[in-house]
Amino acid sequence: MAWKKTTSAARGSRVLSATGGTAQTGVTGPRGRRIGFLVLTTLVVAVLMALVIVVVSFLSRLSPSDPVSLDSVAPTARPSSSTATATAAPAKCPADQGDQASAEGVIAAFEHAYYVQRSGAAVRALVAPGAPFNSAEAIQRGIDSVPVGTTYCLTVTGVAPDTYSIGLTEYAPGGEEEQYLQKVTTAVVDGRVFIASVESVGK
Repeated sequence: MAWKKTTSAARGSRVLSATGGTAQTGVTGPRGRRIGFLVLTTLVVAVLMALVIVVVSFLSRLSPSDPVSLDSVAPTARPSSSTATATAAPAKCPADQGDQASAEGVIAAFEHAYYVQRSGAAVRALVAPGAPFNSAEAIQRGIDSVPVGTTYCLTVTGVAPDTYSIGLTEYAPGGEEEQYLQKVTTAVVDGRVFIASVESVGK
């Protein structure tokens, strides 16, 4: 251990001078002051960097690691200030029960059975025998999908023999309205008028 200290001391005891000679080491002289200034500057920079690291680490602990996105926050539902009221069909559109004495009568009876009676069997009974049409059960499923209390307005316009253009407006209890356009053909069987086909042509 003593040998290592002696060797280290010998290496540090001499520095080359600017003239190529040798000079004793020390803290005096321009070069010594410059080295001291560099050492001091290095220490100051190291201390400042350490302070910065400490401050950043402290602030990171104050901030949440997983910020909450505004998109993930569900909006608060507000109570409705008013309740929906049922919308009735206009007075000029009474729900005529219809009959099978005419094309207009059987079309009225068809819609009455659908919206007022809400009976798939009653609707199917107005369809001509042998006509390709949905079963009473399928018709009933369609009726059941319409809210109870729905009213309607019906207009019937003849466009050709046994062919009629139907304008139908539904008025749901919640206030919604739906309009449908249909082409209906009729047929007379044993003196009574039946629905032969119903084709939707839009809304």
